[in-house]
Amino acid sequence: RPLLLIPAALVVFGLAMRHLGLVPATFLLVAVATLAGHERRWVESLVSALVLSVLCAGVFRYALNLPIALWPGQ
Repeated sequence: RPLLLIPAALVVFGLAMRHLGLVPATFLLVAVATLAGHERRWVESLVSALVLSVLCAGVFRYALNLPIALWPGQ
């Protein structure tokens, strides 16, 4: 099961980046990857997704100044 869901999470992230932006795509990545584990801790996963989204936005959009959409329609 993890061997299928981890690559699926990466594919979902890649597809979501184009249409939804970095922040929602990161949340989807963490959500699908959480399904691969035996213990599903949704609160910890949501906190991880939030921290990861903020760090990714900070690094890619603001520190590196890359033109990455953070939200849909940007």
